Amino acid sequence: MHRMRASCQSCGDIELDAAEFEVGGHAQSTPGYSFRCPQCGCRTERPLERPVALLLLAAGARDLDAAGPGAGVRGAVDDDDVTRFMALLDCDDAVAVEVGQLAAELRG
Repeated sequence: MHRMRASCQSCGDIELDAAEFEVGGHAQSTPGYSFRCPQCGCRTERPLERPVALLLLAAGARDLDAAGPGAGVRGAVDDDDVTRFMALLDCDDAVAVEVGQLAAELRG
């Protein structure tokens, strides 16, 4: 699990698992993230840039924009994902198909 540093408005700098972050609005121009401090329970919400939102999601943050049963939970990229991706790089057609499917998933 990826550990990330954040700043709680009450406690200051803290560390959280990536899965403890929630990201929303990443399909729009003003995405944001939120988390609940494990020390004081205070909820913090902040805006962030879209590339950072996508990185948080890739690390395992909860996706508030997802729909359907079990939505909002994305696992972190693991060694098997990297191996499959590297294999796809050997075949341009396969990469095009995978990129198209990923783009469709991100659009919802």
